[in-house]
Amino acid sequence: MVQVSRKVVSIDDAKVARLARELALDLVNGSIVRSTAKLDDIGLWRKAARKAGRDHGWRIATGVSDDGSKVWVVREDREVTAEEDALAGRLVSDLIQRSRGASGDPTRPPTS
Repeated sequence: MVQVSRKVVSIDDAKVARLARELALDLVNGSIVRSTAKLDDIGLWRKAARKAGRDHGWRIATGVSDDGSKVWVVREDREVTAEEDALAGRLVSDLIQRSRGASGDPTRPPTS
């Protein structure tokens, strides 16, 4: 007697698996933001992002912007490199300087 194994695979599960593999490539760098207008199914995208995290042992958080225009995923356990930390410091410092204007006075608008 021959036994036939029949495995039912949902189309959504196949889409999630494929998308999870794609998202994992970008999640190596820590986070992804996408326009919801370019996605067919926001829930499926977020499900794939969570699967990518599980598949690689990463702690993942996903969400949608308040206005619904963006969807995001972030690796919560990714280590920030010294270079990234230094760049963030320079960017914040630059924003503070711009907010104070040329005189350093926070009540004056920035000059261009």
